[in-house]
Amino acid sequence: MMQQEQSLQKADPRQRRWEPEVIKICLNWWAKSPGTYKAFRDSGFLILPSGRLLRYYKNAVNQSPGFQVEMFQWMRQELSRHDPPAHGWCGGILFDEMSIQADLMISSVHGEIRLVGFVNMGEESAAMTIMKTGSTQVNLATHALQLTFQGETGFKFPLAHFPTAEATAPELYHILWNGITSLRDWGFKVTYVCMDWAVHNRSLLKLHFSVDPIIEKFLVSSPLSLKETDKVAFIMDPSHLFKKLLDFTYVSRRTAAHLVKTIKEQLVKCGLKVENVKGQAYDTTAAMSSDNRGLQGLFRKDVPNAVYTPCTSPSIHFLPDL
Repeated sequence: MMQQEQSLQKADPRQRRWEPEVIKICLNWWAKSPGTYKAFRDSGFLILPSGRLLRYYKNAVNQSPGFQVEMFQWMRQELSRHDPPAHGWCGGILFDEMSIQADLMISSVHGEIRLVGFVNMGEESAAMTIMKTGSTQVNLATHALQLTFQGETGFKFPLAHFPTAEATAPELYHILWNGITSLRDWGFKVTYVCMDWAVHNRSLLKLHFSVDPIIEKFLVSSPLSLKETDKVAFIMDPSHLFKKLLDFTYVSRRTAAHLVKTIKEQLVKCGLKVENVKGQAYDTTAAMSSDNRGLQGLFRKDVPNAVYTPCTSPSIHFLPDL
């Protein structure tokens, strides 16, 4: 910090040199909110690197769609710098697809003008699309598929991104195993894949299992390896499952017995088995939490494994002023 302070005392901004940690913090801030970063920098409260300089650092590595050699090199260098144990090279791939605004942008890379915004999922995906549709028309991307490597020691690195128009299960299959193979070639080992419960992800899961995935414990052998021990586990992201609302239902009576009946009916209506319920969460009022006559108590008489957890949000609101 002393060296950084001495560097900032120079009158000419071009003579300033920034410590790597300062650049790292500012780049993280600027990437999340360029407007907030600019406003704070313009206030003069602290002397910070310009947005232009941060863009140079951000674009130091080729960030084109797909798997890039520069990204794998950077990823390996970053992990090696932390001197990880042997299991630090093991981890999983987390992938998710998010909606983006369909639009075209003109980009200049080393003097070469490019149009950015079209679907780009690799040559194999493009060939499959041509074979399926019989057309070579290129569509605008409406989604972005992001793949991230999460190491067992906490190391996390954005692996690749793909502009898509909602990737199908066969396209995801190819991208996923291409990424797993590329990571293996660079010394990493993928032991699991984590994804949400989207329609195409469920179809991707079915491509890997000829029978019920529960029977095979959600473990699949690599189609690119002859070793039966090289298995990859498929994990459905629990945060998405917990957040998913099944339905809103009007109730004419709010007695515990009527609520139990309504909940069971709605679960059956949604195609779920009541006996498979493993947990329930309500507020702490007697009508909900009582072991004998409350909703959770009556429900557990039929479903013993449905463990009751008091909802914390109402409990916090009930706290007296301190």
